[in-house]
Amino acid sequence: MRWIIFLILPLTLIACSNDEQAPTIEKDDVQTEESDPKPSIVEKPKQNETDKPVKTVLEFKLPNEVVSIHLDGVPILQQYLSSVENRQQAADKMTLTPLNVPEKDDLYLLEFSCIENKCSYLLLDREQDGRSFLIADLAKFANMHVSPNQEKLLFIFNRNPFQKDNNDIVTSKIAVMDLKKWESTPVATTNHLVIRDYMWPIQNSKWLDNQTISIDIPALEGPTNETLEQWFKSNKETKTIKLNIHNQ
Repeated sequence: MRWIIFLILPLTLIACSNDEQAPTIEKDDVQTEESDPKPSIVEKPKQNETDKPVKTVLEFKLPNEVVSIHLDGVPILQQYLSSVENRQQAADKMTLTPLNVPEKDDLYLLEFSCIENKCSYLLLDREQDGRSFLIADLAKFANMHVSPNQEKLLFIFNRNPFQKDNNDIVTSKIAVMDLKKWESTPVATTNHLVIRDYMWPIQNSKWLDNQTISIDIPALEGPTNETLEQWFKSNKETKTIKLNIHNQ
């Protein structure tokens, strides 16, 4: 079995296509509730002299819509599918989820490159002919919250620090995405507590206002494999921490 692992820092990927008729991400409305969990890889022939000979497109059939992703506009996805032995088999393991953001129906989260329940995640936006952002790697999506002004998204991703053992024990990553700037926004605690990626389990999370987030983490002095394992076996007492958004 051949494993392809992508260890990539958060990266902004914006379409660069010469074909004005084929944006990177397209959506066609359809009158059906039926969906197909497995996407199709479609090879589209050349339409005009400026096109490449063949365009490769991933098509996801979701309830009431078909979403097409042109791989030449999403380099990391194109690279991933070029590196696997069986492209359709790799595509079959992908999941495209529409994100429920009020007054914005063009955001999706793509789960791909999964190994032992750890996946990579691309945030996709149909605006500006399609743009994407690698928001997490080797993780599992847990939750998403929209800020009160609907301009930022708070994502929670989890990992199992014990590999195959103790599957119920996870640590978390916070990712805040600024939709206007299309970039990840750092956060900091209001005290001196250190919150690094996949350091603490996050039990609950929510927006307090457009610049402040509240999270519940274990009531521990510091997280270690031993203290976390004991905490998960206990009554899971938590403490609430406030995080401030750092505007860049």
